[in-house]
Amino acid sequence: MRRFLVALALLALAGCSAAPAPAPPGPSLPLPVTTAEEAPVANAPANVDEQYLAALRAANVPTSVSGSAEVQIAQGICKQLAGTASAAGLARDIASSMGWTTEQATIIVETAQRFYC
Repeated sequence: MRRFLVALALLALAGCSAAPAPAPPGPSLPLPVTTAEEAPVANAPANVDEQYLAALRAANVPTSVSGSAEVQIAQGICKQLAGTASAAGLARDIASSMGWTTEQATIIVETAQRFYC
């Protein structure tokens, strides 16, 4: 588990992005009609990655400009939690290897669970 987090830390520090290429567009489907109550809020994040990063930033957790490393870390957190890792253990590992405080690392794990797990 620690090796995984260290590898993610190196990705974050190097600013690398291992995100897969976007899928080709699928068949065109008619757009659903929405009411005013269902309409998206102007300036609302368009996808889960943006929502996740916005939640971290709102909680005063520093992120990179692109946020790609933080998204990769969040996805890795879910994979680890699906195994034998505990949220508290991951938060400790993230704090010790990434330079975030324990409080920030706990927010990262909890927010990752909310948006990705």
